[in-house]
Amino acid sequence: MAVLETLAALDRAIHSPHAATQEVSMAVPKLTRDSSGQYSDFHILSSLNFQLFESSALMHVSAVKSLLSALRQLSHQSLSATVSFVQASNQKAGSISFAIERMLSVLVNNLHRVAPLWDDVIGHFTELTSSSNQHVRNLALNAMDQSICAVLGSEVFQEQASSKVFASNVCPENIEMRSLERAIISPLTTLYSSTQSIDIRVALLKIFLHVLERHGEKLHYSWPYILDVLRSVAHAAEKDLISLGFQCLRIIMNDGLSSIPTNCLHVCIDVTGSYCAQKTELNISLTAVGLLWTSIDFLVKGAKGLQDAHEEHKESGENILSLILNHPSLYGSAFLQFVALKSFSFLFKSCFR
Repeated sequence: MAVLETLAALDRAIHSPHAATQEVSMAVPKLTRDSSGQYSDFHILSSLNFQLFESSALMHVSAVKSLLSALRQLSHQSLSATVSFVQASNQKAGSISFAIERMLSVLVNNLHRVAPLWDDVIGHFTELTSSSNQHVRNLALNAMDQSICAVLGSEVFQEQASSKVFASNVCPENIEMRSLERAIISPLTTLYSSTQSIDIRVALLKIFLHVLERHGEKLHYSWPYILDVLRSVAHAAEKDLISLGFQCLRIIMNDGLSSIPTNCLHVCIDVTGSYCAQKTELNISLTAVGLLWTSIDFLVKGAKGLQDAHEEHKESGENILSLILNHPSLYGSAFLQFVALKSFSFLFKSCFR
């Protein structure tokens, strides 16, 4: 713990031009005081600092977990410390920032064995989102974004995700993959449902947006949870939330339908219907109707290559038809109802051809 406190003090000294020399001197009493060599010494120690956390990739898992535990403890102590002066407050925030950055470094350097370390890292970031300090909350949310995208973008996850066509097989690899994917996404869904802070919810939806934009095609097991969040967003009163939620949905409906498990397609349609029905943002409501036409086109094309999903596609088509014809903005429009009926007729014939 004392070592980490020393490294945190050095990190503040190197990266802050206004860092107190006294603080560094107390942390490292044997440091050369020669003005010409002082900063050289700092940068040597900084290099060793980074190498320590990079070398965690070669440590035993138990040692890495101990390192993460120490960083977490440093962060907790800094967060709970009684602050009386501005300088002390800056030191406190610097120690928390140091702990977060180094936990991220440990995670990134251990992506090849992330499963046993993930809860320790993401758990602490989630804890920090409840801080009364907005800067700390922002640091934690940004760290959640970086860590989740780092894991989803890793080679290990990519290799496992590429075999998701076999996801229905109950084999150890698929069980492990399901557990990992849910562990990655569940902190977002859990925190969104538990917090009442609009700022935090906005930040979480931005993370969802990043995940869907960059890694949506790799997901398989977490779609029900993601779609549940987007459904709840459609019922929100805040325009910012609805706008972000709909951006996420558009990515799914325009680019992600082919990668979503078949048993989740009807949920996508239902969620889109929720955005059609919301009255907070009329433009979003009307645009959501267009997404339903997109889903019809997808189902029609997909039905031609499927022989065992007739009933499922028929049910999906019926859901789309019901949502479109019952949408307030289309009620009484004979032309659009006629087009909808023709589209459904084509879908039905394609499924049973």
